Amino acid sequence: MNAKRAFLSIAILLASSIAGAFLTISGCSQNSTDEPQAVDFSGPLPKIACDEPTYNFGMMAAGTKKEHQFVIRNDGEKPLEIKDLGLGCKCTKGTVKQKYLKPGESTTVDVTWEPERKDPGFQQILKLETNDPRYADPNRFKLIIRGAVEQTLDIDPFKEFKSIQLAEDEPTVIHGVISSRLLDKFSILSITAENKLISGVATSLDKAALEKLKAKCGYDVAVTIAPGMTIGTFTEKVNVKTDIEGGTEVVWLVNGERAGPFRFVAGQGAKEWSSTNMQLKLGQFKASDGRKAQLRLLVNGPGNDLEFRDIKSDVAFVKLGMKPDPANASRETKIYWLSFEVAPGSPPATFNGPSVVKIHVTTNHPKAEHVEFKVSFIST
Repeated sequence: MNAKRAFLSIAILLASSIAGAFLTISGCSQNSTDEPQAVDFSGPLPKIACDEPTYNFGMMAAGTKKEHQFVIRNDGEKPLEIKDLGLGCKCTKGTVKQKYLKPGESTTVDVTWEPERKDPGFQQILKLETNDPRYADPNRFKLIIRGAVEQTLDIDPFKEFKSIQLAEDEPTVIHGVISSRLLDKFSILSITAENKLISGVATSLDKAALEKLKAKCGYDVAVTIAPGMTIGTFTEKVNVKTDIEGGTEVVWLVNGERAGPFRFVAGQGAKEWSSTNMQLKLGQFKASDGRKAQLRLLVNGPGNDLEFRDIKSDVAFVKLGMKPDPANASRETKIYWLSFEVAPGSPPATFNGPSVVKIHVTTNHPKAEHVEFKVSFIST
């Protein structure tokens, strides 16, 4: 019995020793695998260095160009190789003058910055790939450029005047502002428009207005539209020429509407009528059948009977006629019927979207001497 107990004790002790040895060996193996391999920076190495790795260009105008040279040295004991220069945007360009530097040698990284648009807080990072092990991927050696970009001119409105409603019996005046935060001064040489009813005058902004805009100089531009614009919507171009180098010119589009003394109501055959665009839509029909449509024209106020003295259509087979309403008994409002016709048997045609038939009318009305109608349709 004692012999059995002794044998069992020896077996348990032996098993425990083997298990302990196995765990110890396994633990050592696991620890050696998990420990990161340290990079040894001792000994002779190439070492890239730059005393001023950040440069601020300050404020500059969009579209202009500035340059800077970063000086790069090899402070190491082995040759430094510059393999690549990474740039972050197309407005920044850079070249490395010398890509192989012996210990103690230096070179330059020439950087050109040509921003295209306004940016109040610009920053760009240039990354140098080298054989310096301290700056292995992805932690490349970095050069930084900073600056602020302003437009040479600040323009308000930026591109166009929208939804201008014209007065009927007096000039309509609208205002725009052209200023600069960069220039100490500039002059406006001329304000022109193709339409002779449009003119402009520039007046220098006072101190309070400049402070509000945070500008150094600028002008208020008053654009005047005289009475007599064609009834309906219009788009006109105003050109403001300055003396800024390069012939900088501001172009504004003036979009507006003149209601005029006439009022139109869609009648028989008119699929759709837009007083804003002065456009009549006839829809789709067979060319062999043609199509007719009417508009009711109301003219407010006393005066002579309305006459259409001249009617000119872009397309010969699209015609317009006008006659008084025989039932009209009002002296204050005169009523007329306008008849639009695409003649039966006309060739198939598509006048839709931007392509429309234009009919220009000259009248005897002193406040609406010229009227232009637009007609759209598809005939098959």
